Amino acid sequence: LENAAPFDATRIQLDERLRPVAMTLSGLFELELTDRRQALAPRTALQAASYFVPADRRLARHTEIGALTLEVRGADAAALWPDLAGDGGLLELKAGLLSGSAGERRGSDGDLAETADHPVADPRILSLARQATDGADDDPARLAALTAFVNGYLRYEETPVRRHVLRLLDEPVGDCTEFADLLTTLARSLGMPARTVFGLAYEDGSPPAFRFHAWNEVEVDGRWRAVDPTWNQLRPDATHIPLPVDAGRALELLTGGSSLNFRIRDVVYF
Repeated sequence: LENAAPFDATRIQLDERLRPVAMTLSGLFELELTDRRQALAPRTALQAASYFVPADRRLARHTEIGALTLEVRGADAAALWPDLAGDGGLLELKAGLLSGSAGERRGSDGDLAETADHPVADPRILSLARQATDGADDDPARLAALTAFVNGYLRYEETPVRRHVLRLLDEPVGDCTEFADLLTTLARSLGMPARTVFGLAYEDGSPPAFRFHAWNEVEVDGRWRAVDPTWNQLRPDATHIPLPVDAGRALELLTGGSSLNFRIRDVVYF
């Protein structure tokens, strides 16, 4: 359901019993039906790029890093990454790293679903997806075309509030979350299972740190592939660190005055 306001319309998504499950209010508030545990989880950090894990030194040409080993220091390390290697708590990363068990399972119905955040059946989305993949004759080519298209279609600008995908069609401006959400929506509209991934990625600031970032995972020919439309990467570099499956717990640790920090141990370039 949508009201007739010309700008920032209020949208309500209903389930099969006509029960409201999601609502966007004039582009200012987003409401979603959920259980108590999820409702109380610290979700606001997903729309904020302020949290970070500092690194001990700069990473030159970080978008060209194919493998990276980080020593994770801090009391919360094992809670975030229980499979850390070795006694020193080493996090071993590689380019194109997938989240959780994504590489071991096929896309579910949820990875193709029409949702309030991903309006895959909207005529404007379908038209844009066809435009973006014109001339691509298989799914690998379509994914490459979509990644390059979203990178060129949106202008990067940090936004304090997550913008709805349909709003991006009229005002193509957003940060990494908008880039990822648009690609998820376009891919699903073409029948390609896709999801938005939240995690950390290196930013060469002062101090150098791994900060909040969003990118995508898309199933192509039965296998999941990571892509980053914000940085136009068909194989995201090894500084991309997906958050654990329990994202609420991860964000609680990362935003609660955590003492986490990374020491760079080994870097391998493409």
